[in-house]
Amino acid sequence: MRNTWKKRCAMVMAVVSVVGALAGCSKAGDGNGSESSSGDSGPVKLTFKTLAWIKAEQEEQKAVIDEWNAEHPDIQVELQSADWSTATNELLTAFETGDVPDIFHYSQPIISDWKDLGYLDDMSVMLTDEDKADVNDDIWGGLTASDGSIVGVPIQYEVDVTFYNKEIFKKYDITPPTMDDPWTFDEMVDVARMIQEKEGIQGMSFPGPDHFGRVFTEVWAPKIGDPLVYTKDDGSFEVKLNDESKEFFKKIKDLFDEGLISQSMLASDANTIALNEFMGGKSGMLVGYGCWYRSQFINETEGMADAIDWGVAAPIAVNSTSVYGYIQTLSVPKEGKHKEEAYEFLKWYWNKENTLKVAKAAYIMPGRNSAIQDESLATEEDSWDLCQEAVQKNVLPDYVKLPGWGQFTEGVALTLCAEYFAGTIEFDDFISRFEAEGSRILNENK
Repeated sequence: MRNTWKKRCAMVMAVVSVVGALAGCSKAGDGNGSESSSGDSGPVKLTFKTLAWIKAEQEEQKAVIDEWNAEHPDIQVELQSADWSTATNELLTAFETGDVPDIFHYSQPIISDWKDLGYLDDMSVMLTDEDKADVNDDIWGGLTASDGSIVGVPIQYEVDVTFYNKEIFKKYDITPPTMDDPWTFDEMVDVARMIQEKEGIQGMSFPGPDHFGRVFTEVWAPKIGDPLVYTKDDGSFEVKLNDESKEFFKKIKDLFDEGLISQSMLASDANTIALNEFMGGKSGMLVGYGCWYRSQFINETEGMADAIDWGVAAPIAVNSTSVYGYIQTLSVPKEGKHKEEAYEFLKWYWNKENTLKVAKAAYIMPGRNSAIQDESLATEEDSWDLCQEAVQKNVLPDYVKLPGWGQFTEGVALTLCAEYFAGTIEFDDFISRFEAEGSRILNENK
């Protein structure tokens, strides 16, 4: 049922003590019956709950907001840092209590779970025709509720790329994949196996259990072209993996068993391990990781004597190089107390210039087409030009728009993938549970 998230809220409220209480302020006039916040009581103070965690991004975001605050003494914006791992519980609790931030940063799969539950305000009031034309229709489709309300605006897109050790590639005369000539997954495996045999290091690193569920459904399934979710005659949903997806899972498991993908990738902090191994010259490639990892190489390796010479190559293909480019968003809660002022600020914050500034600081792609196409990104420095080209391959599969999808892919799907790759459940059990649990969650959230 559609009240699944509300039931979860009640449980969250009973067991979770929210760290960093979500601020609430006095009502603002938004045309929906709320009171005006103008008066003599001082400036309106907006709380902006941000999930920016990369230091350079945090600094750039603060600089942009400081500029707003200096120019708008009557509307002051306060950043409130949050963590991706706890944001869902914090926000669900806030929606239930009404003690909500004025603006919050999150992602498309999760807010798809909330868009028809009355938690999110209609952001159409701040969008001009030019704004709407600056985002692809399929992206808007994933951010639009059944009544036509737009419940989020895209600020950043993830881009799947391949990182490689330039010295090793040069040593063995390996030509990195390009957008015009991408490697297939099997070709990439052949190169990784050769590196491992000749160099005695890990051939490649692969995303760990914190991301297994999302990486398959949002990175590899679009490359395979698997629809994943089907609508039955009675209107119910059925999650079903096609034969090629099943074989892909077997292939990853075989690579773990072979040792081409290290067992260390099964650890809970696998992504940090992979990053450190690659930066330390102990693995030849990072496969299935996002373009924002460039910020880690640039910011973490500066001044390190043993820092490797890294490069960025095109995404790996299966049947295509398409990928769901995980969309980070900004939304305004329905129960927000300063919506009029929040939209005034967001119209400014979400313009091309500011979107581009903050995204570049995070080494991720911005969420507006005009920013993506900006000439400052058409440069070979730090491989921005390759990322600019790769983002054109981003797709928005129909299934990620469904309420419950984020709950599935970042929950039970993640757990099942980790258990299968670790060898604690057999293949047939993994497939049957993956499909059954996915179907159950989607139908409960209809």
